[in-house]
Amino acid sequence: GRLEKAVKELEKLEEVKLTPKEAKALEEKLKQLAKQMGDAGQGALSEATAELAEALKGGNGKVGNAARNLAKKVNNAVKRKKANDLAT
Repeated sequence: GRLEKAVKELEKLEEVKLTPKEAKALEEKLKQLAKQMGDAGQGALSEATAELAEALKGGNGKVGNAARNLAKKVNNAVKRKKANDLAT
């Protein structure tokens, strides 16, 4: 349920207003999370999270696009988990 709520929130995200210090801290956290996801075999989620981290530097609509891409990947992961749960 929490992942589905996260998907909805990510889909709504456009540009964020962060101080440079906040943006840098969030970027570092997202990069760390992307690495953990990659190490756990969650390649698509890792790439989308890293993309969002990089978008924080760029601006110009990139954060919204990256957030929607991450939402799509999370939604796909939720669907796969539900399908696996039903199959077992």
